[in-house]
Amino acid sequence: ARVELGESATAPRWAVAWKFPAQAATTTILGVDVQVGRTGALTPVARLAPVRVCGVTVANASLHNPAEMLRLEPQGRLVGAVVVVERAGDVIPKVASVITPGVELPGSSPDRPLGSRFDSCPECGSPADAAQVVPRCTGGDKCPAQLQARVEHFCDALKMKGIGPEMIRRLINAGLVDGRFVGLFSLDRLTREEFRSRGLVLGSGECEALKRAVRAGKASVRSGEAHLLRALGLERVSTSAAKICASFAAQGGLVEALRWCNSVGSAGTALYTPTGWAVPGVTAPGIASFQRHFQERQACVDFVHMAEASSAGPGGSMVADAGALALVKERGARPVDPPAVLS
Repeated sequence: ARVELGESATAPRWAVAWKFPAQAATTTILGVDVQVGRTGALTPVARLAPVRVCGVTVANASLHNPAEMLRLEPQGRLVGAVVVVERAGDVIPKVASVITPGVELPGSSPDRPLGSRFDSCPECGSPADAAQVVPRCTGGDKCPAQLQARVEHFCDALKMKGIGPEMIRRLINAGLVDGRFVGLFSLDRLTREEFRSRGLVLGSGECEALKRAVRAGKASVRSGEAHLLRALGLERVSTSAAKICASFAAQGGLVEALRWCNSVGSAGTALYTPTGWAVPGVTAPGIASFQRHFQERQACVDFVHMAEASSAGPGGSMVADAGALALVKERGARPVDPPAVLS
């Protein structure tokens, strides 16, 4: 039974942990900001009057989404509210409940208690897609917050230590990095004078640290496709899903999958393999949605060339066909039909 249930990236699915009740404290919400994540998710964050919880001073706590805000206070009166704050698992700050409501948000009404707070992106002004539980900015790489967060995720996933948020901001402002990411891999060829001519002034130590980080990123790409798949930030593709996909498509399989997704426009509900084992269905739509953006498609094409140049020998190919991703044994083979029965 344990083998059948398996495990996630962080814990076995066949075990349940007993957790002691979380310690709590009372404080006041001073304001509610909206943060923009790398996928465009608009996440409300409560700014709290600092309070000690489990030995740590808590000043911020995520409110997750508009529905959670309305669950806590149906009239949306959170600013100025007296609330109970916990640390979930003694780690993550959480607003557990409202003791005394605060004031109404500016622009709110009885039928729209949160007003227009989630109608547009606070960073770029693009309209928000409110069709999902978590509203999302539709600006893509035109949104500076999304671009910054996506490049940070890319560098972190490829273990490019030495390229932190401030360096990424400077690279973006100088036009050396965009949403295609590929510009990062040419930075180790530039001299300090060339950086300066492009608007980025670096000290000798900064320049060498940047080049070392870029070389480390290239090494991560060569070491395995899971690193690349995770770094690309495909929607709903977790670290464990990335490893699974890469393990089924040795040496170049992911490359073929991305190339095929680029041509079919949409994918289906699961990743199928000859053995009948399937990756959770969110993976294939995530890859397909990633392909619908021109810059991101081009990024995949560029990475195709890079990955193929650094891999040797024949391998499996993973391709998508109007409803399924299937692993096939020969490079260049056409997609196969998914099995009739899913387990």
